[in-house]
Amino acid sequence: SPQPVTNKEFTKALAKVLKRPAFFRVPMFALKLFLGELADSITASIKAHPRRLIQNDFKFLYPEIKGALESLVK
Repeated sequence: SPQPVTNKEFTKALAKVLKRPAFFRVPMFALKLFLGELADSITASIKAHPRRLIQNDFKFLYPEIKGALESLVK
């Protein structure tokens, strides 16, 4: 998908596709307790834009995250 999404948006979209609630949040201290430094990597936010692909008229199969997730869970 060419549109970047936050972890929260991704989780909401995945929950909707799976037809399950998405209300469970794990506190950061719990993640650090179980995962150590990996917790920082998991929760870090990097906005990646496919600028070059878009400039070169790349046609994305799924322009939005919901469509991409739906294709994965079929």
